Amino acid sequence: MASIALRGAGILLIAGLPHLIAGCGSGKIAPVSGRITVDGQAVANLLVTFQPQGSKDNPIPGPGSYGKTDETGHYRLRLSDAGNQVGAMIGKHRVEIRAPLKANPKDPEGAQVAGKLTIPRGYNAESKLQFEVVAGGSTTADFDVKTR
Repeated sequence: MASIALRGAGILLIAGLPHLIAGCGSGKIAPVSGRITVDGQAVANLLVTFQPQGSKDNPIPGPGSYGKTDETGHYRLRLSDAGNQVGAMIGKHRVEIRAPLKANPKDPEGAQVAGKLTIPRGYNAESKLQFEVVAGGSTTADFDVKTR
């Protein structure tokens, strides 16, 4: 009789585990999507990353997020940790936008090189772009890259 009660408790614990796990981080992550244009035009396959900014109270705020634009310039972020969950950590982020890379046909090792489109360094390596992810998320994390 005691083993049946313990088995029942174990089943309840296992059944409730996904809800406990989902509840642990769900308050810290919010869905984020938007549109990226280059000089006002939609560009497919741009890579966007959001890196949460630490603070004195929270020096390691969590994993970054990434997305890739479709043919209309829209993207949706996913966490870059192993869980690949949709969204970004709540808080201030540094944003980088990069042009897609392609294989270098002259390199037998398959090294990657920039394609025709070049995104200015001010949007990637030296980016000062920021975005605040709020608890409710955002569908308007939009950026227009200026190349001229």
